Amino acid sequence: MMPIQLAPEPEEFHVRVRVPGIRSLHEKCGLPVPAAYKRLKGKPFTRDSISWDDASGIKHSRFVASFEELPASALAPTWQSAIDWLMGAYQQICAFSCFRIHSVTGTPSVDHMVPKSRKWDAVYEWSNYRLASLRMNARKRDLCNILDPFDVEPGWFELELTFGQVRPGAGISGVPELRAKVQETIDTLGLNDFADERLRDIEAYDSGEVRLRRLWEESPFVASELVRQGRLHAYDMG
Repeated sequence: MMPIQLAPEPEEFHVRVRVPGIRSLHEKCGLPVPAAYKRLKGKPFTRDSISWDDASGIKHSRFVASFEELPASALAPTWQSAIDWLMGAYQQICAFSCFRIHSVTGTPSVDHMVPKSRKWDAVYEWSNYRLASLRMNARKRDLCNILDPFDVEPGWFELELTFGQVRPGAGISGVPELRAKVQETIDTLGLNDFADERLRDIEAYDSGEVRLRRLWEESPFVASELVRQGRLHAYDMG
């Protein structure tokens, strides 16, 4: 994982993601829709309900009365409209694996850094979205025990070039809590499952098959570590 800066919110995000998303919350809860989010066309969402069994096994149900009661599976996925914007804003790089997302590495998806099930008012916010391959998104799920790529600083993660393993950076060895958090992030996301892919990128660069500029586009974490560790060809130095 490497540092990422929040990209500016796209101009159409409010209209295509936030407005229909927040409107759907009100409709699904049977609450009045604020004027700024009023539906101009189309059929409103039906009001959602929740059901449960009591101690005697008798089923009960009632309408959802608040946003907090809506399960993540019931939320309108208007965030899907942001995928192309995320791909453009973050150069198609998965925020967690640090590989370019394409037909070989996986399908792009929107990860909610604060999970949809934890904070309804962040579900339709650009600042809460991270570009992730579908594989990495599935691993993160609704977990909150990993570092946010937007909070990561240089040197927190480093790459062992012989075996392609990600490990906590040497510079944070004196900060045990942070080092533990970095290691937990590596383990939870299974970042070292991609060791072979990193080694292939390193070997492709060492052999001259791939130049550094291309490596930055396809595998920026590997590229940054080759630079940091002084493993560049002479023609890429200076």
